[in-house]
Amino acid sequence: MYKENKIVAAVVFAVFAAAGIMAFKFNSTAKIFPLFCCALGMIFSVAEFISVVLKERKNKPVHKAKSIPPEQKKRMLIMFGLITAYIILITVTGWTVATLLFMLAVSLIMGVPGMSRVKIIIISVVVVAIFFLIFKVFMHINLPTGFLI
Repeated sequence: MYKENKIVAAVVFAVFAAAGIMAFKFNSTAKIFPLFCCALGMIFSVAEFISVVLKERKNKPVHKAKSIPPEQKKRMLIMFGLITAYIILITVTGWTVATLLFMLAVSLIMGVPGMSRVKIIIISVVVVAIFFLIFKVFMHINLPTGFLI
């Protein structure tokens, strides 16, 4: 169990480190919050790793997670893939297009009970437009731009 927890902490650290490296490519003001989040994620994953090592040395048990049902595992892997694609797409297409595609993908793939595809598309476009107006137009914050757009 100690080995599993160490591996999870190391993988989480690697994911936040990779995201942090990608965030360095953003404009100076646009990269502050992503870098802050990545630094926190890296700090907490190191703290978890150290915690597991100390418990292993003292021969204390570590928390064992409950078994996750297969359907929930599938949904978690899909979400992880979508978030990874979103992070990569931000560097390629910029924040606006990546966020719109991410919202559409999450809503359509993960499902929104009782909502038609047309309504999902309209809501996604409106939400991204509102955030764009708030950050770019009203607050004059540079949003990440990709090399395609």
